[in-house]
Amino acid sequence: MEHLMAIQQGVQHLEEFQFGPEGRTLPLCQSWRTKEFEESSRVLLAAFSQELKLKQMILQELAHTTVSDLPMIYLSCWLHQPFIPAQTRLTLEALLLETGHRPL
Repeated sequence: MEHLMAIQQGVQHLEEFQFGPEGRTLPLCQSWRTKEFEESSRVLLAAFSQELKLKQMILQELAHTTVSDLPMIYLSCWLHQPFIPAQTRLTLEALLLETGHRPL
């Protein structure tokens, strides 16, 4: 995901170089400009990166637990996903619709 984010930033910089600070006049896919793709990708990357760190920590703790009740607590922490707010899901759905990966 970080690699895709870097590619998206490169496309944005290329469009700024070719078309000026306003960027491309026609949208890249449906209606979003490249800058909107980059902003949405940045939000998604931040949320999913934090969630990945949390899940890696839970996984490490689960591997070393000796109490039989702790795995259920870790499972509830795993399923809760506190670093992925509802706004993130909405942003992801909008991105999928915009690129044509999700039909209307």
